[in-house]
Amino acid sequence: TKQEEILLFSDGLANLGDFYTKNNSSVYTINSTTSANHQLLQDIATSSGGSYINLVKSPITEAINTLKLETFQFLGAKYGDAIKEVYPNKKTNISEDFSISGRFTQESTIELLFGFSGKITERIKLQINKNKSDKVVKRLWAKQKLKHLNSDKVENKEEIISLAKSHYLIT
Repeated sequence: TKQEEILLFSDGLANLGDFYTKNNSSVYTINSTTSANHQLLQDIATSSGGSYINLVKSPITEAINTLKLETFQFLGAKYGDAIKEVYPNKKTNISEDFSISGRFTQESTIELLFGFSGKITERIKLQINKNKSDKVVKRLWAKQKLKHLNSDKVENKEEIISLAKSHYLIT
């Protein structure tokens, strides 16, 4: 049978198998322990259009509201060859604020795509203009890239170390 939503209660530390890569339902991952694989639980939920609910950090009322409301997501961006290394570069749940970072070689335009359950409901076009370079901006970009690389720490180990050293980030 086809289910619209799945509630997965887990700490993400044991072998979950590959059920979440084989279904098309929104998965809401729910955890109530301090020691958990928070990144994996977040990735499972976000990639499916669901949300990660960490009951250690969120009050029950907030958790219930998260389950009642459809998850608003950044779904991607459209841009030309002048823009590279944009992060986040995959679906990202948006709860309050949102930031995106990238590198560019010349003034350009980027279109940000937002919506629900993989369906685009909002498009925002932004003009990218060159201003004076700032160490803070470069560091924010590096933090976004580091977050992306951390999704596979083993595979990206050397790149994580190099990025952290060059931008003075703690990993």
